[in-house]
Formats: sequence, C-alpha cells, structure tokens
Amino acid sequence: MTDGIKVPDGVPLAAADYFLAVHNGTTGILGTTALGTILAAGGVLASVVMTDALSARLTAVEDQAFAESPIYETTAEGIAATGEGDRFRVENADPAIAYDIYDHDAGGVATFITDIPAGSALATKLTTSNALSELSGSASTARSNIGAAAQTALTDAAGRINYMVSSIGGTGDAVTCNLADTSVGGAAVSLTRGMVLRDFPWPGTNTGAVTLNVGGTGAVAVQDGQGVALPAGALATSDRVSLVYTGSVWRLLGQGYRRTWDRRLRPQRLQSIVLSDPDAITASTADGTITQYTRGQFFFGRIGNGGNTGGPVTVNI
Repeated sequence: MTDGIKVPDGVPLAAADYFLAVHNGTTGILGTTALGTILAAGGVLASVVMTDALSARLTAVEDQAFAESPIYETTAEGIAATGEGDRFRVENADPAIAYDIYDHDAGGVATFITDIPAGSALATKLTTSNALSELSGSASTARSNIGAAAQTALTDAAGRINYMVSSIGGTGDAVTCNLADTSVGGAAVSLTRGMVLRDFPWPGTNTGAVTLNVGGTGAVAVQDGQGVALPAGALATSDRVSLVYTGSVWRLLGQGYRRTWDRRLRPQRLQSIVLSDPDAITASTADGTITQYTRGQFFFGRIGNGGNTGGPVTVNI
C-alpha cells in the first residue's frame, strides 16, 4: 500500500480514539464515545449488577487508592490536583495530626471532613496495667483525678435513690421539708431527676395547686402521676405520699392520693335521681356531685322509667 501500512504490520494498541467504520456504503471514522452510545442504545451492552461483594471490593480499591494518594501542602494544591467530587489529604502543622481530609466540592471549594492522628500520638496512650507508673512523678495527680471522677459518679448515683424526709412543715398547699440524709458516701445530695421521696405524711389538706420546697431549694409544683395539677382535697392531713422528681416538678407515685382516686375508682350508687325529663336525667352519689370523670368509672342505679322519646339520653351526675 503506497498511502499506508497493512493492518497485520501495525503496533498493538491499548486503547483507541477512533474506529474505521462503514455506514450506508460510506467509509469514515467513528469516535469511541459515539460507538458506546450506539451499542448502549441497541441493548448490546449488559448492565452491571452491583452486588454487596462487588461494592465491598470497589470500596476497598478506593480506600487503597486514597491511602496511596499524595499529601498536599495546602488545600489549594489539593483542589488543583483533584477533580470535583474527589477526596484528598493535606498536611497539618500539629505534630499529633498526620493529615487532614478534605472533599473537593463544587466551585473549587475544599470542605474539611476530619483529621487523622499521627502514630506517635497514639503510641503515647497509657496502658491499663501501668497507667500510674507511666505517669511517674504525676502519679499523685492521677490518683486525685481518679478519685474526683469516682466522687462525681457517686454524687450522680446518690441523687437517684430513695430518701426519707424530716422537718415537715408548711400548709397543705405549700409544704416544706428537709432530707433526712443530706449526703451519701461523702457526696452532697441535690435535687436530681429520678430522686424519690418515700412515704411521708402530708401536713394538711390542700385547697388548690400544691408545691413542695425541699431543703430551702425553692417551691416546686406537685402533680399527679399524669402531670396534672392536683385538685382541691386531693391530699388530706396525714395522707402518706411518695414523690419522684422529674427535673422540673414532683409527681406522685402509684395511686398517689387516696381520697379523690378512691372515690373515682370504686363503684358508686346513684341517688337523688330526677326523671322529670326522661331524655336528660340528673342524679348524685353518696359522695356528692362528680367534678371529674375517669375512664372505667362505674355507676349503678335505676335511671329509666320508659318515658324517653327514643333519642339519645344523657345523665348528669
């Protein structure tokens, strides 16, 4: 051939930019990108299923490539040497830090991800068995720190156990008292979420909302177990109560106050039943008019005379 070489005489290539192609009788060159588009459109190229195993292998390859990537002196160098979406490493002046990791984000922005500690910094970590001996002259300081940490833990635990109270005073609406034990294991006790005051007598009958002041720390609201303010008469003189501190209020434990709840939960016989309007019956109980109903509350009595009109019937107790 005068204008070329025979194909068998060519040098093998690892890649190609163009192919010699024939289309509708015309010979020309075809780019590799265009060839890929044609093959994909014709369904010749099979899709790759990304399995967990393949994903793990790709991640391992990416991690290995990142571990072998250069550590740049500045983020500007890292941005210049990488493409958008790539991750790169940058030197850190702190000898305890091996390098910083950045992402190359849109607009040529280097976004800090994290830093990696130097091996020398990790090598200085104390061993469990020789912690104090490795500190040498600082052993006494270490002992003090360990003791302080233990005391902190004890203080926290002390605030989460049961306490008895003393010096109960005030009124049924504004009660005051002190803790019978103001310290546990040398740790001072303060109001802590989860603290329980156990089984102490209430000093008087409340006429409305109730507060409790423990050890002069300030008046704190007392609520029922559902977080609702107590109604008048809920607590009477000498009622035995237990309270738990939520961090902001005191709440009654268990049934809490007996008088109101006993009246709500036990079956009650209706009396003074008025049937002048068979569709709107009124009645009372031995305890008087009910000020608040409770789900599951049970009443019994004869409340009908057959004179209702067939519509809904109401009972006002």
